Amino acid sequence: MSFILAPGPSLAYHPLPDCASAPSSILLIILFSQYLRNLTFLLPVYSWGKGLTVLRIQIFKMFPIMLAIMTVWLLCYVLTLTDVLPTDPKAYGFQARTDARGDVMAIAPWIRIPYPCEQ
Repeated sequence: MSFILAPGPSLAYHPLPDCASAPSSILLIILFSQYLRNLTFLLPVYSWGKGLTVLRIQIFKMFPIMLAIMTVWLLCYVLTLTDVLPTDPKAYGFQARTDARGDVMAIAPWIRIPYPCEQ
């Protein structure tokens, strides 16, 4: 238990959500970037000069990290909708809910325009 308490109290208080989403993301990144990188999807595209053509896209080669993060977030979203994750803020696994930290986007300083002479 001491290895859980070493990084800080937040990791000891909510060990599953913070620690379970990271390994699953890493495994998905490895899966997408190493094993599925040569998988090609065919996308029909119409252009005026050529007509209907097929475009070959290697989506796992271009976006493995983004796809892994979106997949893990979608899993947490489905678990939130089906109430598999607890609704009590002190319960084990609450931080994995997608609605647990809804104000994070609102309070994030995306664009900061300083006033004149302000540091």
